[in-house]
Amino acid sequence: MNYIEHLNQAFRKIHEDTKLRPTHISLYMALFQFANASRFKTEFQAGREELMQYSKIGSTKTYYKCLNELQKWNYIRYYPSKNVYQSSRFSISNFYPKGKQAVNKQETSGKQALPPYINIYKLYKDYKIYKQLKPNFENEVINFLKKEKQSSKLDLKIEAEKFIAYYEKLNWNLAGQKPITNWQPLAQKWLISAISFQKLNQKSPDKNHQLNQNKTYNEPL
Repeated sequence: MNYIEHLNQAFRKIHEDTKLRPTHISLYMALFQFANASRFKTEFQAGREELMQYSKIGSTKTYYKCLNELQKWNYIRYYPSKNVYQSSRFSISNFYPKGKQAVNKQETSGKQALPPYINIYKLYKDYKIYKQLKPNFENEVINFLKKEKQSSKLDLKIEAEKFIAYYEKLNWNLAGQKPITNWQPLAQKWLISAISFQKLNQKSPDKNHQLNQNKTYNEPL
């Protein structure tokens, strides 16, 4: 599924659909974010409380009404859970014109396609799935550092962990205000600094600070 194309088609359909109300749209967008967080799997899970929180729907009656109507109007598919301890399952309908659906890289290469990187930590930080996404993002950073082809003996996994931890403390903001929308240049600078620091530590100590091992104590001070 193409993230941008699907969203454009969804907005076009929403714009033309006179039946929809703001609560329908907010609930659909909440479900779309959960679908995005699950890498657009055919089906994904989401809890009622979370969906109500993200869609800003305060009434369970309104929530279920919107949910059933979105399914009736073919925006989503809803599979209620029969287990009170398990979230319900959902799927997002496809709005591509017939025969013009963009090809998903996952279908052609056999590899899992990642969603576009738009400040991934801030986007998913409030979701329970955040902890599942963190290792994937860490591997993405490691692979990026490997592609830089810097000759060094750095442990890239450790450097990736340090990089993520550092910017996570800053809430992925620059100068405390500007959100980071592209982490690759920052990771590149981080790698350059780490390599420079490693080379500095590998240099022999300054001779002026070395102890003289050939002292003679027969001479007067």
